[in-house]
Amino acid sequence: MRFFAILRAVFRYLERYFSHTATLRILAHLRVWFYAAIEPLAPARLQHYRSGDLLTRSVADIETLENFYIRVVVPPLRQRW
Repeated sequence: MRFFAILRAVFRYLERYFSHTATLRILAHLRVWFYAAIEPLAPARLQHYRSGDLLTRSVADIETLENFYIRVVVPPLRQRW
């Protein structure tokens, strides 16, 4: 019985590890995409923004997406597995 309890805990840990790893990889790709999209606009269209404002907005948006993927997208996918 203890073996199965320990095995269950290990599987839960592995499930969380892989789901978070997948989510963080998706977010890494989103960050790269966002930077590639905003870089050509930087000199001309973004002068009226402060660099700190742009950083704060982009970090907040990525954090929102992080919570969205971990709490909304991944659980239904996890149930299919």
